[in-house]
Amino acid sequence: MRRAFTSRLRRLRDRVFGLKMERNVRHILETIHRRGGEAYLVGGCVRDRLLGLVPNDYDVVTDLAPDKIESLFKNSKAVGKSFGVVLVGDVEVATFRKDVYNPEGSMEGVVFVPSLREDVARRDFTVNSMAMDTTGKVIDFFGGREDLRDGMLRCVGDPVKRIAEDPVRILRGLRFAARFGFFLDPATRRAMLSERMKVTHVPRERIRLELLKVLKECDKPSAFFDLLRELRLLRFVFPSLSETVGKRGGNHHAESVYDHCVMAADHLPKEKPLLRLAGLLHDVGKPRTSRVDEHSGISFHAHESVGADMAGDDLGFLRFSSKEIEYVTGLVRFHMWNFEEDSKVNTYRRWMSKLARHGIDVQDLLDLRIADRKANLKKAGKPVKTYEFRRTIKMIEKVIEEDSALKLSDMEFNGHDLIAMGLKPSPKFGVILNTLFERILDDPKLNTREKLKELAREMI
Repeated sequence: MRRAFTSRLRRLRDRVFGLKMERNVRHILETIHRRGGEAYLVGGCVRDRLLGLVPNDYDVVTDLAPDKIESLFKNSKAVGKSFGVVLVGDVEVATFRKDVYNPEGSMEGVVFVPSLREDVARRDFTVNSMAMDTTGKVIDFFGGREDLRDGMLRCVGDPVKRIAEDPVRILRGLRFAARFGFFLDPATRRAMLSERMKVTHVPRERIRLELLKVLKECDKPSAFFDLLRELRLLRFVFPSLSETVGKRGGNHHAESVYDHCVMAADHLPKEKPLLRLAGLLHDVGKPRTSRVDEHSGISFHAHESVGADMAGDDLGFLRFSSKEIEYVTGLVRFHMWNFEEDSKVNTYRRWMSKLARHGIDVQDLLDLRIADRKANLKKAGKPVKTYEFRRTIKMIEKVIEEDSALKLSDMEFNGHDLIAMGLKPSPKFGVILNTLFERILDDPKLNTREKLKELAREMI
């Protein structure tokens, strides 16, 4: 129920945001037209409007030079003047341009051009090359509207040349295909396959951004990773996940390890991309820990620990932050947790405290466990929450209702209080505070400044 309400609230917010952006964009277009210039919406916002979606952002192109654009709008600032881009409020307004590349294929800059056609000719895919004027008329030089209707993703012009200009377009194209359910134009697909090694030269930060967009935008991110696998790109992006392809999931699974991982990601909310990432990588340690026992069949002892290390290596290579890595690897490492039926509330409280130290909300781990269960084809059709997690959910809710301190910073007592008691800062501070915290984990009612001060006095 909470997630459904949050989803409705987000859709309402998006509509309000979209209407506000529409007014801003309309003002920009009309102002430029009144001053004798050309101005058009262009790119993804046109594609999304034709698909009936609220665009995340709007891009405007014009024949006016950057200095002229700045002079027309008080709330403008140049964010890439040499590239012809001026930010007007939240909208990027760019002068008609085309990209200039060096012989190695790296972009060196832009040159301004006199026409809209020359500007959109530099774009990646036909569905992103359309423009729209103030009346809503679509200007389409390269068949983007027809491709959008047919559900086809096709490069503008020569696909090999388009990819050579910027190899990240391979990942972008697969993202669009996965998000919108497009199929790849045969020539575009062949170019992606033949030029796939160029992805290894893409800055890792850009690959990270594409992956996060996939996880945030796609209803089923599995479609993107399936395309990566088909084009033999998966090992360049996630080596750990590529090891799972075709590997048996064990006695309790009817699907391969790879299929299980991508299905688990599909069962997690797009509003939490890092949680989806944990679902994607949660069982990558299975191939390396697979053992065959004549009595129990296939086992994967400690695969969660091995998998956490493998996931950490991949995420570090892709320049994820240390905080992001700790969160994802923590979920992978702890995803096999299980409590006995008679576990006390103290057991749950300490477990939730352990998660909090890794920046993990227990609800995220519970959602991962449920997604893990839903992605098991051998248990398809059986109930999930009531079947396996009913008591766990009840005990977690009890801890949450207690408003327990789950990490040191939640205590109503800290080092400043020790100093106020006359102590000088020393390593003893940590010993006292950690001891107090252990007491609180056993009895949350102790978490008041007065009670903790009294307990601290006994340790001084």
